[in-house]
Amino acid sequence: MSAITMGSKEQTSSQFPLGVRSGEFSVASEEPGLLVQAPGYARTEDFSVLTDIRSLQWRTGTESIPLVAQLFKQLQLHGVQVGQQDDVYEYLLRFPDMIEVVEQAVLAARRCCKEAELQLEVYRDPEGEDEHLVLYARFTAYDENVMVRIRAARDQYRHLLRGKSGWFILTTDFQQPK
Repeated sequence: MSAITMGSKEQTSSQFPLGVRSGEFSVASEEPGLLVQAPGYARTEDFSVLTDIRSLQWRTGTESIPLVAQLFKQLQLHGVQVGQQDDVYEYLLRFPDMIEVVEQAVLAARRCCKEAELQLEVYRDPEGEDEHLVLYARFTAYDENVMVRIRAARDQYRHLLRGKSGWFILTTDFQQPK
């Protein structure tokens, strides 16, 4: 395990308080007790990656980190699979006001689509730079009621999207559960 020293403090990934991210090292700030986990693919010589992580940390504020970690725990308890965990984590750090939307959407999806497998991912538009969170509901059998039930779940959280900095949608990709 490698460590990075910034200022006079040295901290390692074993000191990362949340344990949500996997990685080889952590980035310490000048603020005592503040630590942000670097992605596993980052190396100490990748200074631009470290700069991005530090600027992300200051843009989002430290209060977002425990909230995202708590959301990941809730998703696990509700049986939601998280694809591209690093991407979802970073998206939620950039748009922490989306945490409540995701929480409520998962609850609505569980109420309306009890038997569905749920998977949360970051969708990136291949033709542009747009990205948003998507919660896929996957069923073993699709019938005419699937979209009715998904729309009913959307109606329960849609009002929470007003004024948010990010975007989220519950939908299906008509794939079988994994």
